[in-house]
Amino acid sequence: QDDSRSWVVEVLLLKEGERVTVARQREVLASVPMGELDQLLLQAPALVSTALLSALAARRIDVCLAGARDGELLTLERGALPDLTRQALQLRRHRQAGFHLLVARACVQGKLHNARVVLRRFNRRDPCPAVDEAITRLDASLRRLPQAQRLDELRGLEGQAAKAYFDALRALLPADCGFTARKRRPPGDMVNALLSFGYAVLAAQV
Repeated sequence: QDDSRSWVVEVLLLKEGERVTVARQREVLASVPMGELDQLLLQAPALVSTALLSALAARRIDVCLAGARDGELLTLERGALPDLTRQALQLRRHRQAGFHLLVARACVQGKLHNARVVLRRFNRRDPCPAVDEAITRLDASLRRLPQAQRLDELRGLEGQAAKAYFDALRALLPADCGFTARKRRPPGDMVNALLSFGYAVLAAQV
């Protein structure tokens, strides 16, 4: 946003001792110990003091700015210098073709495993045929993962599993939520909006 808009910003974030204070027109809205923070996420226009930014950087606490293009979160980097030894190792690994497949398979396996755990947890409380079917489809995709030898194969299995998961989610949610399928751009209902927001926060942390 243009700097000119900052003059109409009403929310202030300040450092007061070892606490982060959020205020609007001299009214304190919140005061949080800095030691309890993992990340500062700004969803609305706000003025942040340089003293607070310096303290967050010294503690390696990320500051994320919402409202960027395409819903992406912009992250202010932490204050410490990067670990060059680790970055050199990452570069060497990046050049190993087989390593890409290994990492991708592990990521997809974790995603499918977690999706199955979530659905099973819901199904124990309130059994649902659609959830049973989705769990069966996830199990099938998990069994096929070790045989996938190309990234496109892994993407295909991940896509099939994601469809199964969101089909089950649709069956679990009340009909008035308006959730029919996963839609990102734009998210057309409150469930998709919350999912997109959650994924954006997670991506910024990663």
